[in-house]
Amino acid sequence: MISPKSIELFLEKVDKTENCWIWLAHRNNKGYGVINISGVKLAHRISWEIYVGNIPKGMVVMHKCDNPICVRPEHLGLGTQIDNLKDMYRKGRAALKERRTQSKLTMKIASKIRVAYKSGHFTQRRLAKVFHISQAIVCDVINNKRWI
Repeated sequence: MISPKSIELFLEKVDKTENCWIWLAHRNNKGYGVINISGVKLAHRISWEIYVGNIPKGMVVMHKCDNPICVRPEHLGLGTQIDNLKDMYRKGRAALKERRTQSKLTMKIASKIRVAYKSGHFTQRRLAKVFHISQAIVCDVINNKRWI
């Protein structure tokens, strides 16, 4: 539960524009608003707690508006980290991994890895050798931790 004094402190740092509610105070290195209420916390998570309620364990507060400094509760939603990553890729907000020069994989190759593994004819170790990547990366691809 957030105290009335903390809510007042929070609201002093918000500009309620017609669209987004803009966080005016400190931001972290990823551009998200932060506030010190019993420790440093993300402003959009505090907004959720003030206006909507508790955040269940394992859930993240996602921005529907894709604006990291927005704290408007109607622009926020709950999901898992996987939901958040899928949303990011679906909306084109992430540099696709195949555009990164250090990347050895493409979405197409990741899909081939999953299909080959599901066939039961290949071990993770064998797929790692075939595609010249580590077994740990193969494991992440198969378990949708990478290349979602």
